[in-house]
Amino acid sequence: DFPGAVLTQAWKINSRGQVAGRYEDAGGKWHVFLLSDGAFRSIDGPVALQTAAFPPQVGLNEQGDIVSSYCSAEPCPVRVTDKLTTEHGFLLPHKERDEAGEVTTIDFPGADGNGAFGINNHGNIVGAYVDANHKIHGFLRSRANVPIAVSGTFRFTFEPVATRQVDGNTITDFAFQEDVSGSIAGVRVGTGTLVAHPDGTLDVIDAGRFTGTVEGIPGSVIVEVRAAGTLGSFTATARFDPNSGTGGLRGLGGSVRVTGAATGPTTLAGSYGGQVDLAQTTDDH
Repeated sequence: DFPGAVLTQAWKINSRGQVAGRYEDAGGKWHVFLLSDGAFRSIDGPVALQTAAFPPQVGLNEQGDIVSSYCSAEPCPVRVTDKLTTEHGFLLPHKERDEAGEVTTIDFPGADGNGAFGINNHGNIVGAYVDANHKIHGFLRSRANVPIAVSGTFRFTFEPVATRQVDGNTITDFAFQEDVSGSIAGVRVGTGTLVAHPDGTLDVIDAGRFTGTVEGIPGSVIVEVRAAGTLGSFTATARFDPNSGTGGLRGLGGSVRVTGAATGPTTLAGSYGGQVDLAQTTDDH
């Protein structure tokens, strides 16, 4: 029972034990709820008068993403023959995917009202919409990888944290800040390890969270870099973790080639280029 509710309906449960459904408050209004780790959360669409009142549906996947529908203005429909222009679908991603925990409206292009019914573990959403002739259609809102060509420059500054000798190699653990400009613009902060071999060659691996924009799209994502060469010239591969993105960079994946050289005792600079894949959404019926 949702605290203080007149009526509670539990509809979905995932393997994490999260439960989703809807409840009716003392004023007769419907709301979606999520029960997770013993705590209730009430969920409403943006400027919602009622949520999951019509159609009475809630979708929940294994990650904890939730979809449903809300009414934005009176009169709110109660049956399929009513005017449905005030009905909208919405998505609430789980917090690990969307740190702000923001609700996003889902409207099929040109629809006279729609609702979201279900979401799978890949983030694909199904629902229904009504056209101008009041005919009902199903829709799929799928996540499609869109390739984006990127290029630019970087400046990498690191601070040694610990150094040790192993089999003639000098191994240095470090913390770093990387300033990136160009198609990818922002700052990456993290830690890494540098291995200096007796012949003067180097191997480096680091990982850090980038915060900024990719072709103007804001968000953050974890990037891992593996480099080899010398202080005078090195090459590297930067890989984007598609499961770590937030904001507009959710689902960003792929890798780019990096080249550079040392510009000081603790600074490196160079350029990057290649193609990344951004998981964007497309609507089809």
